[in-house]
Amino acid sequence: RNIFRKQPNLTTLLGEVVHIDPAAHQVLLRDGMVLGYEHLIVAAGATHSYFGHDDWAPHAPGLKTLEDAFEIRRRVLLAFESAEKEPDPDRRAAWLTFVVIGAGPTGLAAALTAARSGARVIVADEGFEPGGSLLTETAESDGRTPGAVLEDLLGELHALPNVQILSRTVVFGWYDGNVFGAVERVQKHVSAIDPHRPVERMWRIAARHALLASGAEERPLVFGGNDIPGVMMA
Repeated sequence: RNIFRKQPNLTTLLGEVVHIDPAAHQVLLRDGMVLGYEHLIVAAGATHSYFGHDDWAPHAPGLKTLEDAFEIRRRVLLAFESAEKEPDPDRRAAWLTFVVIGAGPTGLAAALTAARSGARVIVADEGFEPGGSLLTETAESDGRTPGAVLEDLLGELHALPNVQILSRTVVFGWYDGNVFGAVERVQKHVSAIDPHRPVERMWRIAARHALLASGAEERPLVFGGNDIPGVMMA
C-alpha cells in the first residue's frame, strides 16, 4: 500500500482467490467477494525450486518468504543448543556448519543470516563469481543498484572469518549423515595450468544444515480460459 499510495486509480485488497471465471470476467475471493475486470493479469510470483525433489524441502529450506527466514533463524539457534550437548568434536562441528548451495541474491542473504550468528557457513556455486542475477540486472531497488547490493553482501561475508565461498563448485551429492560431495574446478578454466595446483578439488562437507538456493520456478496456476484475450500470465 505504501508503494502505491500516490496512485489514486489503484486499490489494494487482501484476499485469497478461489476461482477465476474468464467468461464472466470475474474473480471470486474466499470470503465471497466478487471482483469484475476488463483485463486480468495473474502474477502469482515464484516459489523455491527443488528440481523435482520436493522431498528435500523439510531438510533444505529456501529464503523466499518471511516464514523461511524465521525457520533458518530457528535452525541456527537449535544448532547451537545441540552442539552444546554434543561431546564428539567432529559431530559438534557438523552441527555448527551450514552449507548454502547457490550464491545468487537468495543464497548470499541466507548465508549472511546464518553467518551473523557465528555458525560456520560454506557457500558453493557453479558460477565463476558469486552474485547470480545481481551480476547482470540493472533495475534499482529502493534507490540502490544491484551492484551496490552485491558489494554490501560480499563485503560483509568476506569480512566474517566463519564464511567460505567456493566459486566454480558443483554440489553433486547429499549422502547419509548429512555429508555433501562437491567438486571445485580450480584450473579447468585456465589456459596455462599451474603444475603445483590441482585442476579439480574434491570436497567432503559434513554439515547438519543445508540451504538450497540454486533457483526458483514460476508458481503453477492453471485455470480454464487462462489463454483467452484479456488474460495475461506474468
